[in-house]
Amino acid sequence: MSNPAEYSPDLEWSVFENSPLPVYETNIQGMIWRYNKAFAELFGYSTDEMRKLADITQLVSKHDLPNITKCLEKTSRNAPVKTTIIQGLRKDGSHFFYRPFPQLLENDRIRVILLDVTEMREAQEALKKSEERYAFVVQGVNDGIWDVDLRTGERFYSPRYKSMLGYGEDDFPESPEAWQDMIHPDDKSAVIEEVRKCKQGEVDQFQVEYRIRHKDNSWRWILARGGNFKDKNGRPYRISGTHTDISKRKKTEDALRESEEMHSALSRAAFEGIAISENGCILAANHAASALFGYEHGEYIGQHTHDLVIPEHREIVRQNIKNDYEKPYEVVGVRKDGSTFNVQLQGKVFQFKGRKTRVTGIRDISRRIEAESRYQSLFENAIEGIFQASSDGKFLAVNQSLANILGYGSTEELMDTVQDVGSQLYAVPEEYARLRNELQQHGQVTKHEIQLVRKDGTVIWASESSRLMRIGEDTRYEGFVEDITERKANERTSRVLYDISNAVSRTRDLDELFTTIHGILNKEIDATNFYIALLNEDRTQMTFPYFSDEYDVHFETVEIKSLSSPSLTLQVIQSGKPLFITRQKIERKESEKTLQSIGTPAAVWLGVPLSIKGKPIGAMAVQHYSNTEHYTDADIKLMTAISEQVALAIERKATESELFVLNEQLESIVLKRTRQLRDKARELETANKRLQELDKLKSAIISSISHELRTPLTSIRGFAKLIRKEFQRQFAQDNDGSTERQSSAERIVQNLEIVESEGERLTRLVNGSLDLSKIESGHMQWNDQSTRPEKLVQLAHNAVSGQFASTTDLRLDMDIHDGLPSIHVDPDRIQQVLINLLHNAAKFTRKGTVTVGARLAGKSVRFFVTDTGVGIPETEQTQIFERFHKREHGDTLADIREGAGLGLAICREIVSHYNGRIWVESQLEQGSSFIFEIPGEAETA
Repeated sequence: MSNPAEYSPDLEWSVFENSPLPVYETNIQGMIWRYNKAFAELFGYSTDEMRKLADITQLVSKHDLPNITKCLEKTSRNAPVKTTIIQGLRKDGSHFFYRPFPQLLENDRIRVILLDVTEMREAQEALKKSEERYAFVVQGVNDGIWDVDLRTGERFYSPRYKSMLGYGEDDFPESPEAWQDMIHPDDKSAVIEEVRKCKQGEVDQFQVEYRIRHKDNSWRWILARGGNFKDKNGRPYRISGTHTDISKRKKTEDALRESEEMHSALSRAAFEGIAISENGCILAANHAASALFGYEHGEYIGQHTHDLVIPEHREIVRQNIKNDYEKPYEVVGVRKDGSTFNVQLQGKVFQFKGRKTRVTGIRDISRRIEAESRYQSLFENAIEGIFQASSDGKFLAVNQSLANILGYGSTEELMDTVQDVGSQLYAVPEEYARLRNELQQHGQVTKHEIQLVRKDGTVIWASESSRLMRIGEDTRYEGFVEDITERKANERTSRVLYDISNAVSRTRDLDELFTTIHGILNKEIDATNFYIALLNEDRTQMTFPYFSDEYDVHFETVEIKSLSSPSLTLQVIQSGKPLFITRQKIERKESEKTLQSIGTPAAVWLGVPLSIKGKPIGAMAVQHYSNTEHYTDADIKLMTAISEQVALAIERKATESELFVLNEQLESIVLKRTRQLRDKARELETANKRLQELDKLKSAIISSISHELRTPLTSIRGFAKLIRKEFQRQFAQDNDGSTERQSSAERIVQNLEIVESEGERLTRLVNGSLDLSKIESGHMQWNDQSTRPEKLVQLAHNAVSGQFASTTDLRLDMDIHDGLPSIHVDPDRIQQVLINLLHNAAKFTRKGTVTVGARLAGKSVRFFVTDTGVGIPETEQTQIFERFHKREHGDTLADIREGAGLGLAICREIVSHYNGRIWVESQLEQGSSFIFEIPGEAETA
């Protein structure tokens, strides 16, 4: 093909060269300037064959030449072009269909992207023929036929109609309601409306596309056509039609629409910035590249690439362009507003129309650089050791924490010294191979516990978490290392302590306990040669209750005073400290006579004291006969850590043995004592029954005596009162002036008053005894009822007011608070309590005030009688409610006549009957308060 003279190269073409979509460029005359490989293949030509074609008219069927000419002409005027379908002509003479998408470029160039729509066209043609084939009712195997008699409601559906929706001949739901339920909700109203208009005669025919539910619950697209048949009056009496499954056509249309949208997006944008330059001068750039540098699209066309970076990096860009450097490299870019950002550039050089052109990809890497900076800080300051190693076991990077864990002074020293991680750092090289195999299989390992060798040769425990990384053909390993030596030592110690603690309960006696302890310790360190030594109580002898050794059979009991110098074991016991000593040191101390060894000399000996609460009771030791470095610091720490637990276990097991013997003795004593107590219980039961009988007899006697005494007492009191009154009237007033007779008369009156007073006291005693007897025997009659506390206080106040009215020095007050609940009691009994307390208050108060009242105390009613009398000594306050208790009032109230000592005891019994309590608060010479509480009705219920 020849190129027109006005042609100007468009370097953006390079983006489309490898596009899977056919693209070519032409002018208004249809001359083909250039095309991509997909374009040539679409028309069945090779790239070289395509060059021989003069213009696009050779690739279009004759009847579409006007259409393609019109399309190019409108595009050249930048006028809207209606989407059309062109019939293409291949090299072999076959036809196909495509849809052109023209775009006007500079210099009147037109770029056209083609979309092959042959399959869609064929589908449309097939559909068109199908639609023509079926006018109303179509006979055929591909369409479903339906028919409805509007007069009878009779319906017909062809087998194809039913199978189209997945139904058989007999299971298809034929009701109109079922058909409506099968229509897609979004389509239902439109479909029903079309059918309705046809049934009503508003239209003669209808055609509608809608979705209907298949039996398998999927949706099928249906093209429904129908028409009505009318009677001579023009009223429809029948409608018939066909159903065509157009699901495939719909899918084709959707695919075509998606393809068009994808092509449109591809033509408008790319994922990263792209710039096309020649000798460093930017000729074209996409939107993303413009946005990265803060320019409008195409604004920086004509600038040099190196002008878009900071001055320090411009020479780097120039040299890379000059040398056709094609690998990625990083520089700092400068935006239009002067701000800077990290950017990665990568160029690709190719020849375009005989000139060297460079396409540069531009990527903003600011976030990556920031993340790398944070990672570097974390890497250097992390507590855990971090590393990256090559597949051949050489460190590529390490942090200072890893160097510290492995005992190296710096990261450089570690990387220079360790050239093979597996052989130089792993205490068990096979473990390194196994770990790498695990990484190859699973890509990562987490918290894998390993043993590593430090610079000084000591072995530590470490936890490694690492992962495998593949960078091209290169394989690397990176991960974290944490020193867990101390944790492993603590775990080992905890495990041994736990096992020893459990051994106490699992073993039968001390011998079995010693054997079990030896076995537990032997799992953690080499305890082939092991023994336990104990001191006796007076600390004069050292015994060896457990002994296991390769050479010596057993140590005899050692008399401590017979030793010229302390033995190794005695030294540990006396010092209370562990001892780790080699044969060379033992021999030197023996020559100095400061220490001596008993038994076969060992190459190394390790002993720890067994102490309870700081007091040594013995020692345990392990020894080895050939290797002086057989035990480590970790072994010493383990032995020391478990020594106290071993001592406690020994003491506990010894105590258990003693307790077992004592328990047997105690069981014998308990059995004997139980028999004695059983016999005694029988005796007490017999005595208790007798006492209960006597108590009943006592109550009966008291009741009988009380009744028997009441009658003569009443007579005595009555006659004494009558005699006194009669004597005073008949004799005392008949005074002849004789002094002797006057004195005799007064003495007789006083004696009669004494008889009357003592009779009253004896009556109270009898009544009190009778009340107590009734309460204790359960024969007391309680007339309980709902009672207001205010009324009880008022009645008690009124009952004793006459007694207080006879003296002017003593006043009776009443204090009743509001809001008191009712109480369920026998009102007479509560009045009896209040009156008794008021009588006592009046008896022991010469002057001042006595107050009776009630107030709320929680859910109970608190009654109180307070006086300003002589008070009650603190020593008597706990006894005052006992039977027959009488106050010791000295000479203060010598003229007060004592009661029977039963009043307060009866008060206590009455209050206790109602689940209440009574007490006294008193101070000498200041007065007393007698208080009792009765639960309210709500609380009682």
